[in-house]
Amino acid sequence: LITDIRMPNRTGLELIEDILNLNKMPQVILISGYNDFIFTKRAIQLKIVCDYILKPIDTEELRQALQAV
Repeated sequence: LITDIRMPNRTGLELIEDILNLNKMPQVILISGYNDFIFTKRAIQLKIVCDYILKPIDTEELRQALQAV
């Protein structure tokens, strides 16, 4: 799952929590235009976030994150 942290109507973290409540365990790459430690800390606590990429997205960084997943 690749998701932005801040979206209309809900956050990417809320989306991940909803998926976890369905007993699904996706590998997640979060993207964000904000270098916000609170979101980063919560993402780490979810234990399924593989990477956190800041916007603007560097294509090489995204490629490496996808290869790691």
